[in-house]
Amino acid sequence: VDRRNELSSQLSNVNERRQALASDINASTEGPAKTGLEDRIKVLDNRIVQIENDLATTGRQLALVPADLVAFAERDANRLPSSGSEWDEGMAAGAVTMAFFVAAIYGIQRFRNRKKKKRPAQAELASDSTDRLERLERGMEAIAIEIERVSEGQRFVTKLLSESATPMGVSHRIAQPEQQPANSI
Repeated sequence: VDRRNELSSQLSNVNERRQALASDINASTEGPAKTGLEDRIKVLDNRIVQIENDLATTGRQLALVPADLVAFAERDANRLPSSGSEWDEGMAAGAVTMAFFVAAIYGIQRFRNRKKKKRPAQAELASDSTDRLERLERGMEAIAIEIERVSEGQRFVTKLLSESATPMGVSHRIAQPEQQPANSI
């Protein structure tokens, strides 16, 4: 039924265009413009014949279908608009469901945060932890300063040893006793 309505609409549209071209032909003089308009009318005439054949075929097919089925199809076609409303309804239902879950998760997180804020013992622990962290930081700084002093001392000793004229081991060696030849008595 929808196809038949669509074909009827196309047929009336093509007929209107043909009539407009026919009036243009009557107003034009001989020449290439008139020949072009006549060619377009021939194409539209072929299209009209094709649409009328399609309408006849559709009419025969509708005649073969039981009347109850045609009435049912027409009733469903009138009830549901063809704008994709099922998809729109599905999207709306999905959006509402998603909004519900997001609100539920937000509410749970908010409840947990309130529960955490009500604990006063954690506040005391936080201030105690801050003091302990400050003491630990001062101790780490003192250790870092002492390590720097020790490393500076090592660099100084290494520099002194490398600048001395004689190596440390040569002047302080213990002389080995010479071995004397064995005299027999």
